[in-house]
Amino acid sequence: MRPKNNTALLLAVVGVCLGGMVILNRAQFENRPKSENEIRQEEENKAAAAAPHQTQTYGDAPSLEGELLGLPPDASFGTKGSNKVVTLGYSWSPEVQAEPQKAVDSLKELRTYLDQVGARMNMRFRLVNTDVQREVPEGVSLDGKVLMEMNLATLTGKVAPFARDLMQKLQPDSAPTTK
Repeated sequence: MRPKNNTALLLAVVGVCLGGMVILNRAQFENRPKSENEIRQEEENKAAAAAPHQTQTYGDAPSLEGELLGLPPDASFGTKGSNKVVTLGYSWSPEVQAEPQKAVDSLKELRTYLDQVGARMNMRFRLVNTDVQREVPEGVSLDGKVLMEMNLATLTGKVAPFARDLMQKLQPDSAPTTK
């Protein structure tokens, strides 16, 4: 009669012992007092998590997109106290996402022009991201009526004609009426 082979049982006991040692070691590590460096690192992580942060973007020009991302969903310029408000609704169209530099350049040029015009015509212009505020129509609108279409990416080099057309559409509405 051959003696019984206990190799499997011995391997199981050794495995359980090793697993128990790993669990015990981990429990001791987690319950030990923390060093000053660990405490400081945890505070920095909490502060970073509490601070607002920009959405991570991917692409070749994150700094340019950052200028567009840095815009609030609803920004105003022109005459601040004016009752006449022209809304410029824009979206993150595929063209804007593909070439954010064009959109940034167009927006800067358009804002400069409309700031000057807004002061002369006593108008306020709202720049609204229609992806965030879906109730606002895309394009240029006055009192809920869409006057013309607008895409920031396709305005490159065409801001002056676009603004001229816009002012012509707004002129009858902004001219004082006499009776």
